Amino acid sequence: MVAAFLGLFAGLGALALVLLGAVALLIGSISIGPCNFGMSKRLSCAGSDRRLIAATVDLTGRQVATRLRKGDDPNLADRAGDTALACAALIGNRKAVDELLAAGATPGVAGTAGGRPIIAAVSGEGRFGNEADSDGVAITPLTSPDRVAIVRALVKKGVSPDIALAPAAEKGNVAAIDALVHLGADPNGAAAAPSPLLGAVFGQTPRVVATLLADHADPNNGGTVGGGDVGKAINQLAPTEGFTIPLSLAGALMKLPDKGEVPPIVAAALLHHDRQGLLTQLLEARADPNALAFGRYSALWIAVQTRNYAAATVLRVHGAVPDPPGAESATAAAFRFGDQRMLTILQH
Repeated sequence: MVAAFLGLFAGLGALALVLLGAVALLIGSISIGPCNFGMSKRLSCAGSDRRLIAATVDLTGRQVATRLRKGDDPNLADRAGDTALACAALIGNRKAVDELLAAGATPGVAGTAGGRPIIAAVSGEGRFGNEADSDGVAITPLTSPDRVAIVRALVKKGVSPDIALAPAAEKGNVAAIDALVHLGADPNGAAAAPSPLLGAVFGQTPRVVATLLADHADPNNGGTVGGGDVGKAINQLAPTEGFTIPLSLAGALMKLPDKGEVPPIVAAALLHHDRQGLLTQLLEARADPNALAFGRYSALWIAVQTRNYAAATVLRVHGAVPDPPGAESATAAAFRFGDQRMLTILQH
């Protein structure tokens, strides 16, 4: 999705990498097998050496039914690691999924193309896109009711809906989000993982943010972000959002823990071009303006580091304090930068 982690200086750079890595972690749940060599996932399924798996691209479901009647094993993977159920879910082939589940396909087993079936159902092809017809193989749009029906069928077979909520949020799949929550998914997502809300903030998708908040997602819960799995978004976000990493902070944050919590409000403070008003959206949902990432870094401190005057102003209006106890001082940072405009915002 984004460029690889650059060996940037520490300070805000290290924190930004940890924060922005949440998006990469959401996408990481959809695996790409070593035998795909860049081909689309649906083409990997269509070209399978197992006839049952290749049959999943037939949206009528008849070819899958025929192969099952002939005794094909619904759980047998092919040489690339693809499985019939994961491929059928990835393509959005509701009829094939129904046939496979009825024949005893294990609902939670992952395949190389698509990953776990419930995640494949809400995500489609992930980074390859979801065009209606690509490589000569049709795929059901993410907005199709068939994909929601697949999710329901998998949950009915015992699959946890929690694991699919963050991928659905990352893809902006509002219909899937509503269905998953209705099926009992925790709106804050799976434990020990970045929350769906954090992914929606980084994805700058206000409709998804609104949907999650309406479904009672905690506006302060960004989930757990792994410090060792981060960095795949910073190379694109900084130039896109128009901020630079101040070199004066080099080395300040190199000892971040392996895992930590990142409130969505802190992530939103990195968005300089917040045309969708995500920061305000979170604050109006009663997000804590003084919440800390890794117990140390506030949204206001982030705004100071990246010269995000608009964010700093909104945060101050909603009660953010420049120097919360035990946290990095936004006021001290503004003084070091000699940023009189920011100091004025902090003092009012």
